[in-house]
Amino acid sequence: MGKKRPKRMKKDEFHKLISRYGWAPRVLAEWQYPQLFENIPKDKVLWVAVSGSFEDIREDDKIGGVSIIRWDEKDLEKGCPFNKDQYYVTMDEKNSNYVIVEGPCRDYEHWLSHSPEWLRNVEHYPYDESE
Repeated sequence: MGKKRPKRMKKDEFHKLISRYGWAPRVLAEWQYPQLFENIPKDKVLWVAVSGSFEDIREDDKIGGVSIIRWDEKDLEKGCPFNKDQYYVTMDEKNSNYVIVEGPCRDYEHWLSHSPEWLRNVEHYPYDESE
């Protein structure tokens, strides 16, 4: 998967995605996908879920996460056509107007035979541009 380069996202953009929902995962509509993920082929992406909080900071200074569930035909023969790419979000220590998004990281849910169990219970929370 290559070297993981940290990416920057405007703090306001991330705040809009997680506001009111905190660490409860929120599935985004395609038009809500963060701009920094625009290079991921839309026809492969099944879900993008975000969660986080600026007040409830987790281990390793994590303020949030982005999970991208995508279809990978190359893994179909292995019985794992779903891939989860996990990104972790921390504050940008050099510029308080930004957050750092690091990944993709492979965890125990990277290669999946079906969509993750936790995703089946997640509601889709569209937000209004005025939020």
